[in-house]
This record gives sequence, C-alpha cells and structure tokens, in this order.
Amino acid sequence: MKITDLAAAMKHVYIIAAIVFFIYTIGYGNALSTVSLTGSCPSGQVINSTANTLIFNLTSTGNYNPKGELYINLGGAETINQSVTLTYLKESSIPIAFPLRNLSSPGEYVGTFDFEYTQANQTLFAIFPCTYYIKKTDYPSIYITNFSMHKVSADFDAVKMNITNFGNTSLNVTIYPYYPADFNVSPGSARAQISPKSSISENFTVTPIGTYINGSFSVGFYAAYAINGLHYSTQPYPFTFIETTTKSYDFGSMIIYGVLAVIIIVACMIVVSLYKNRKKRS
Repeated sequence: MKITDLAAAMKHVYIIAAIVFFIYTIGYGNALSTVSLTGSCPSGQVINSTANTLIFNLTSTGNYNPKGELYINLGGAETINQSVTLTYLKESSIPIAFPLRNLSSPGEYVGTFDFEYTQANQTLFAIFPCTYYIKKTDYPSIYITNFSMHKVSADFDAVKMNITNFGNTSLNVTIYPYYPADFNVSPGSARAQISPKSSISENFTVTPIGTYINGSFSVGFYAAYAINGLHYSTQPYPFTFIETTTKSYDFGSMIIYGVLAVIIIVACMIVVSLYKNRKKRS
C-alpha cells in the first residue's frame, strides 16, 4: 500500500470521525443540560371575595431555558386562568397571580401547580404544593408523621405513614397524594376515621412511568377533613426525591460505542484502500 493511498484513506477517516464526534457532542450536550425548578406560595394567603388573587412563585436555575405550561389544581376554588405558558425561566423567578372564583367552605386548603416543560427534546413534569386559606385561617388537629419508604422492586416504592388525631373529636380524614404526571401513586386517595387521641397507618405505592437522566422528582402527601362548616388541611409533606435513569443516555456507553464506531470505520477504510491498491497492481 502506497503512502499516498494511506493518506487519502486517513483523510476520509478523519472527516467521518469528525462527523461522528460532532453528532456525539450534540447528544452529550443535550444530556448534560440541567434545570432546577422551585415553586412556592407566600405563607398565610387568605382568599375572599375582594382579595381573591393567589400568588405563586416559580424559580428556575441551571444551564437550560425550560419552556412549558403551568396547570393549577386547587381544592377549594376554581382558577380563572387554568394554565399559563412560561417562555423564559432561566435563572429567574416569576410571580404569577391567579384570580379565583367559586370559593368553597372557609378554611385551609392545599393546591398543586403542575409544570409541564421541555428540556433537551424531552417532556418533563414537576409539581409544587401550595397552602392557602379561604376567608378564615384555622389549624388542623391532625398531623402526618413517621414517613417511611422502601423499594419493593425495580418498578415501584412502598410508602408508609401515620396520621394522628390530637383532638377530642372523631374525624373522617382523606389522605391525598400529589405527584408529577409521569408518576403513578396508588391508591389515588385514602379515607379513614380516626378516633380522638389516636393514630392510623396508611400505605401507598409509587411507580415511575418515565425514565430520565438523573432526574429528581418530589412526591408528597397531605390529609384533609371538614367539620362544623370549616375545612382543614395538614401541611403538604414531600417524603422523598425519586431519581430515575435511563440506559439510552449512559455516558460511558456512548463513549465506548463512539470509539468502537471510529475503529470500525478506520479498519473498513484501510481494507478498502488495500483492496483497490492490489487491484491496480494486478
């Protein structure tokens, strides 16, 4: 094989290797994009017929600009604005005002704000709880305690908690989970009667539906009941962050496969060049 033939072959190899590296870099850069979202409501917001605006703050940090839509689910009222499209969140905090209507019984409520957004060509979900009051502030006599979580299998986790009634009246309590759209929690809610000065135990299973690159997602619970014309809710309790990964974006595998692809291309180009050179000589 002549040196000129080898040089020509290697030139093609360099071009192909550069293309492979470029494609790999694009995929690697997308996989490395990070977004950290924080949602919060000012504490002690009281909603009534005159001051009927609920404030929610959404903050984003990271090296990527998420774009998405925010959906609101409130237990004690309806939102006039059912969804809001957010086009710029990178390194910023956005206060959002939601006028409310059709207010329910006075008391404390927990609402959720679900943010569906895109990141590196993936659709992701985040959920944030928000506690607010309608017309009157009051405090519940129940508490959620003794959270525990253990992995039952690779597919789901088991969550156990205690709900304690510290009051002097028997209460009919409902326990609600809140979670991103790409998770499933079973059962969807649980009802129980709790005697005065006693506790009950409830169990839930949490199953991730989607798979992501080192994604952390908050899943939580709260309990609520109504008595004597007032509604009561506990504070929302996030019990853990569930991380999920997918092999399709395994960085080590991507590097290995990229190197193997380049080696195979180089070998093929050399073989073809040798074959052509021998054919000319013959």
